[in-house]
Amino acid sequence: KVIDEKLDLLTLMPAAIFVSFWERAIQPVIFGFIAALTSFRKVNSSASQSAMGFGAFLLFKKESYQQIGGHVSVQNEILEDVMIAKISKLNGLNMLVADGKLLFSIRMYHSIKEIWVGWRKNIFLAMKGSITKTIFYAAVILCFVLTPYITVAGNFWVGTGVAWTCVSLIGLILCLMTGCGLCHQLGLKKYNIFLFPIGAIAMVMIMFNSMVQVVFFGRSEWRGRIYKQ
Repeated sequence: KVIDEKLDLLTLMPAAIFVSFWERAIQPVIFGFIAALTSFRKVNSSASQSAMGFGAFLLFKKESYQQIGGHVSVQNEILEDVMIAKISKLNGLNMLVADGKLLFSIRMYHSIKEIWVGWRKNIFLAMKGSITKTIFYAAVILCFVLTPYITVAGNFWVGTGVAWTCVSLIGLILCLMTGCGLCHQLGLKKYNIFLFPIGAIAMVMIMFNSMVQVVFFGRSEWRGRIYKQ
């Protein structure tokens, strides 16, 4: 593929392995959020500066890797896989992001602590360090994943009538359909969609914790190392 397409960089998106309760609750919500915000068409277009890199698989041409200075060029970056892809794009290299789920898989984190610390280090940075964006996307996540359940429960509890109850049920059904599609893409059993509201709450808490770490303490922490922001 690299030779046929004359690529400088090929990065493959792996399949994810989910074992524990918290992996199945939080990780799919975060992955779905990332996928929703990423335009892979732009990433694979040489006319766009959008870039994405998956650290589990980055295949460079030797000359291209040397041209950008290799991983030394991103040694102080937390999002080193994304940044090395961005540097490649800025240097005019031809890159391709492709689906590698049928080729290999990874298990990113095992416990709630690993998930929390792992995403806390970079999720606010992925929002470009913007408090406004963080609050906005936190509200979007909660409204899309959690609100349909609350609305249906509220309509049944208050007894607002058939019309409003039906509207709220339609909203919940659309939410569940989206969740089922995400489960299919990630290889999860469909019943895991009912864990996503918990995952959404946890994700928002991680987002705000990440924001506090950077804004108030001026740092990010990963694997025992402190990165000043």
